[in-house]
Amino acid sequence: MDKELSLDDYKRFSEFEEKLLSLKDSGIVYKKEDDLEVQIKKEALFSHFGKDETTQTMKKLNLNFEDLINQSVYIEIYKFLDSK
Repeated sequence: MDKELSLDDYKRFSEFEEKLLSLKDSGIVYKKEDDLEVQIKKEALFSHFGKDETTQTMKKLNLNFEDLINQSVYIEIYKFLDSK
């Protein structure tokens, strides 16, 4: 896939994920994979802003990469890095 994901793509994914998680059908099995989610978000930040810049920003904000599980934290970090 050549197209890089935008902030809107991540928001749409989050909304889609919430819809899946809220389904009540017992025949549907879906569970968030936190480690995979963190890895994908971390790689996206590295890809867009560089490993050093991302890592330094996370340290300055007293955050670790596991905090990226929270979508709003991820979006705020993305916005912060994008504004530099």
